[in-house]
Amino acid sequence: MNSLGASTQISFVHPNAEAELHNLNLFNTDYPVYSHSFLCYGANEFRRRYQALLINSGNGSETIEDPCLQSNYRQIVTYSEIFDSACSSGSFAPSPSLSLFQSNSSNSLSEAKEIINNV
Repeated sequence: MNSLGASTQISFVHPNAEAELHNLNLFNTDYPVYSHSFLCYGANEFRRRYQALLINSGNGSETIEDPCLQSNYRQIVTYSEIFDSACSSGSFAPSPSLSLFQSNSSNSLSEAKEIINNV
């Protein structure tokens, strides 16, 4: 399993799979491997969708409180870094009138859990 980028990939030996089945040969042994990619479910895209949710709930403010950031950490991101991805554009994207966002840490685990549940 890999979920670091824009998607999550999962692969495992599955002798009865009918779709997305690939033959893998390791050391002269064949393995029937099921493999699938789930677009937009990687860690990077999740972070973008999370930031998009924070920005959309910020009522047009350029300063966003982010409960997932460590204490005293500030992050500056551009509109295009968040919303120019196929996974976080569309319904996630507000009007591009704001071009730069500053995220400040509010360092609150309970707030972070509530926001993550909405992503």
